[in-house]
Amino acid sequence: MKTEFEHSTVNYFSEETISAPPQRWQKQMRPELSDVILINPHKTTDWIGEFQRHYPHIPIVTMKADDDTTLKTAFQKIEKMRQLPSQTIEMLGHDTWLALLAYLWLEETQSFYLMLDGQHAAGYRYSLDSTYQELPLLLSSMEQIGLLTKTLANRAYQCHQCQSIKLLIREGCLACHSDLVIEQPLIHHFDCAYQAVEQQFIRTGANTLQCPKCREELKHLGVDHDKPGAGYYCQSCELTHSDTAIQADCLNCQAQFVPTESHLVNLYHYHLSSQGIQYLFNKKENSSNLIHSNSEFNQFYESYLSLAKSSKLQSAIITLTLALTVTPTPAEKIHLLLSIAEQLKQQLTPEQIITFHWDTLYLLLPGSNIQEANEFNQSQLAAFDTIRTSVMDILEFSRFS
Repeated sequence: MKTEFEHSTVNYFSEETISAPPQRWQKQMRPELSDVILINPHKTTDWIGEFQRHYPHIPIVTMKADDDTTLKTAFQKIEKMRQLPSQTIEMLGHDTWLALLAYLWLEETQSFYLMLDGQHAAGYRYSLDSTYQELPLLLSSMEQIGLLTKTLANRAYQCHQCQSIKLLIREGCLACHSDLVIEQPLIHHFDCAYQAVEQQFIRTGANTLQCPKCREELKHLGVDHDKPGAGYYCQSCELTHSDTAIQADCLNCQAQFVPTESHLVNLYHYHLSSQGIQYLFNKKENSSNLIHSNSEFNQFYESYLSLAKSSKLQSAIITLTLALTVTPTPAEKIHLLLSIAEQLKQQLTPEQIITFHWDTLYLLLPGSNIQEANEFNQSQLAAFDTIRTSVMDILEFSRFS
């Protein structure tokens, strides 16, 4: 087959090359340096899912593919991939954010679009969510620090127990919550003023209406009775109400609840941002007081420490870590810390900077001594009962970093 790329030099791994365990990929074979993965569709490809978790950006092509479009797309991704800095390439297998950003950068739409999916436990999915089980949380965390932007995709009721949107929304009885509710016309008997649904007026075994209160037979609509509206009759508890209760049954975990405004959630599409591209190309930008990458944190800290030593600047640092009874997953931990950081940012002055580094938040307070930092800790951080804090001088902190 001839293509416009037929003379390109391509570094590739085949199925035979990387059928070894994942540890061997990283220690010996350096798959992150490959351009494309070639697979034989007739052989077992159990390793594909694990491979894509580390390297979602690398295109996978069937060895026997004769589809010009598939090959052209793969080669276009290869050419674009080669534009990334070598240090970014080196880190793709170890930095989940980088891997996801690289995947988006190579995609034509540069977006993770939300897709409704009844086969999925959550009721919706994104591409790669089978590879990254915590993808929605990862995307939310990346959006919070500016690596992605988001647009509203949908608004739906969500199960309070399993967070699925696969719900059966139904009408039920206000009294017993049974769904055996039927809407029937109301009958009003003029003589005794009794009013109820038609079901209660039907005489058993006869095709006539009889008032259940005074036992008088009703013969002519508009003469001895009328039908002023409708009501809801419960076949389970036999009570009648003028309205029904809206109820939800989760089709994923079978939880039952009354949906309220608190169960409504926004669901988003996520898109690669300009800040995400800067992160991908390892460009530094100090426009935000939430520093998110390891390299940016180290660069900032070393510069600040050097300044503190040379000028004898009085400064303190507060470390914030999670203090939870249940250990969160890595993605949940990031999500929680970033949520706390977003709340704290509203209370900071332009000189005070909160940074995120692995599983810890660092709050740098230039010009504040230890006593002032402790006062800030007690007044501003006491409300956060999910975190553990520690206050120390910036120079003292350098011994532990």
